[in-house]
Amino acid sequence: MSMPAFETVWTVDMLSDFPDDDGHHYEILDGDLVVSPSPGWGHRGIAAQLTMRFASYCEATNAGWLVPDIDIPFEPTNLVRPDLVVVPMVGGRAPRSFQEAAQLLLVVEILSPSSKFRDHQRKLALYMRKSVGEYWIVDPNARVVHRWRLGAEGAETCEEFIAWRPEPGAEPLLIDLPALFERVGG
Repeated sequence: MSMPAFETVWTVDMLSDFPDDDGHHYEILDGDLVVSPSPGWGHRGIAAQLTMRFASYCEATNAGWLVPDIDIPFEPTNLVRPDLVVVPMVGGRAPRSFQEAAQLLLVVEILSPSSKFRDHQRKLALYMRKSVGEYWIVDPNARVVHRWRLGAEGAETCEEFIAWRPEPGAEPLLIDLPALFERVGG
């Protein structure tokens, strides 16, 4: 008689004993633990450039609060760490927690070789289920950004420019994609 196989369903609380400085990136997707290596040079360069642009835009327009590389605990069995997140302001100030922010206006993930399927499938499904306003997947190899908008039929692929407009009629943040990719290493 064989013993049944047991699968661990991971929760956010189970990660509290994990080290913060071991060079790994931990996420939980529908109870599955996902361990990734620390992002590489190019990935971090793109994240830095986007962080500067979004931080300036959000500060100038008060359109939201930018939070780079932060754990987002959607529920006990789903915790993600996107490269960039923009959340709404709360009473004109930055929210003090994810729970206070209550929603995500924009999530940006930068593809790494190990994250392509996860970002395009599992995280996309989670972000759309959680009513994220926009979800961008930055693909440094293809030099494009794939964008999903809440309520849209499918993805839009941006090759030249991408504009983020958190509210209709607001002045958009416009990003020149060829210049972005060229700046971080061609």
